Amino acid sequence: MSLFPVLLLVLFFLQASLLPVFGEEPVPQVVVDADRVIYDEAGYTALAEGNVRLRYGEFRLQAPHVEMDTRTQLLRASAAPGELVTVHWRGRRLSGERAEFNLATQEGVVRNASGQVDALLFKGKELEVLPFETAVRTNRISARQARGGDRDGDMAFWEGATITTCTEERPHYRLEATNLVVVPGKRVVARNPKVYIGEFLLFRYPFDYVVQLDTKRRALQTSFFPFLSYEEDRGIGVGFSGPVTWPGGSLTLGLMYWKESEFEGWGKFEQELSDTVRLFGETEYSYEKESDEKTWRPTWGFRVLSGGWSGTMSWKQREAVEIEKQLGKIYRGTLERDPEFTLVGPWWSDGASGGWWRLHGTWGTYEEEGLRAERRGAGVELYGEGSGTNLVPFWKAKYMRYFYDRESAGGDDTQTVTEAALGFEWPLSSLRMRTTYFRRWVSGGSPLQWDAEEEAEELYQKITVPLGNGWKFAARGGYDLNASELQEMAYWVTYTLDCMEWELLVRDDLQNGDDWAGLRITILAFPDTPLGVGQEEIDDRGSRPKDLPGSGN
Repeated sequence: MSLFPVLLLVLFFLQASLLPVFGEEPVPQVVVDADRVIYDEAGYTALAEGNVRLRYGEFRLQAPHVEMDTRTQLLRASAAPGELVTVHWRGRRLSGERAEFNLATQEGVVRNASGQVDALLFKGKELEVLPFETAVRTNRISARQARGGDRDGDMAFWEGATITTCTEERPHYRLEATNLVVVPGKRVVARNPKVYIGEFLLFRYPFDYVVQLDTKRRALQTSFFPFLSYEEDRGIGVGFSGPVTWPGGSLTLGLMYWKESEFEGWGKFEQELSDTVRLFGETEYSYEKESDEKTWRPTWGFRVLSGGWSGTMSWKQREAVEIEKQLGKIYRGTLERDPEFTLVGPWWSDGASGGWWRLHGTWGTYEEEGLRAERRGAGVELYGEGSGTNLVPFWKAKYMRYFYDRESAGGDDTQTVTEAALGFEWPLSSLRMRTTYFRRWVSGGSPLQWDAEEEAEELYQKITVPLGNGWKFAARGGYDLNASELQEMAYWVTYTLDCMEWELLVRDDLQNGDDWAGLRITILAFPDTPLGVGQEEIDDRGSRPKDLPGSGN
């Protein structure tokens, strides 16, 4: 039973001691409910035992035992073996065996702590929490590292932390790091973690494990699993990549070994100059099938993000381009972009159709096989989808008009490209069907080969078969309506757990023998950043844009 007279006395002394800290600002009261409360007026200490529940503004604490110094506002909470101290603070829940918090400075430490940030679940030997501004002022984190973080949030510094997104007692995967930092609303960075699959230690990741938490870039920075892939002309390939990070930037390094073409490698650099401007650079040493050569292919430029608009200026040398002109017909070549500017607008909702639309713009100078041409273009992109569990329609369209500074072989100096996809997802007993019709109209022409579009009319049918216990199989056929031929088959074998998904993809080119396969491993909390991926992707003409609002990207 709570000792209410003593509690009121405690509150009086606590409130009086906080006034010098907060001046004349409204001061939140400390409210304690416990089986027993003892206050030592001479020693300025308060003791609460048994089902202790303490409230102070947004701060909530539950513990079996709590001690507090009313002069320093230092609070100590502890629990017996098998019990926990639980803290709720600014929407975050933390648990541990012991906790120390200073209510005046809002700093604290939780021993043997566990908690959650975004979709990430943590356990650690010790967790230190500091207000964002305090962490910057005391140089626990630099102003550049903190750029873009939630200034009203709390910095978290973990020692001996385990990270996963699995909710089961024995997670399917986890990473163990000796040091981990959470920048509120920005990112989580773990230094050189060990990667476990179940209880098996896979390897020590030689790079930083980085998770972006801001709403525009919510994703893993890169893979922490090896790549596994197969291509008809290069054979089996295995590879690895990862980032090295610093304040506001990163360098991602990667290496791939192919049975037929041996080693390839790449490096990608990115640096934030402000909240809206990013520099980037990339170079890769890679094979290009058409020219049958392996060489360095550098890219550099900058990107501006503002108000939902994205503008990119880039230069690319010896870029190996691979573009599907029609189903089963792929253009390959080497291209120089010197430079290229692209502008993409935000998605706007259309109340009449229930869909979305956005604007595109581009300007660039390109060189291909000794031919140099300038291109300007503008257009609009549309997307929409229905809802429900039975017949679910979707539609996607894009219109672009390009202008060139020289004529094509047909005498045209403009090219208009209109693409449209219409489809339905629908059930057939226990099967899930997806039917997509795709059409491309082209008028005019381009003096360049890489962007000279061709008319196309295609039909895709995908069938997904659930096999039980997390397994499913899917197959998709691609039919060229103009040529009246089945051009390709694609196959998926998928195994889904509570937090991750393994997917084997196989593409069978029925006309040209351009076959490939890859193993994809996806952390379901970050579906747009697969962790193990083949070097190719299966194109879905009517797929939902990844950056559409509500897509989780």
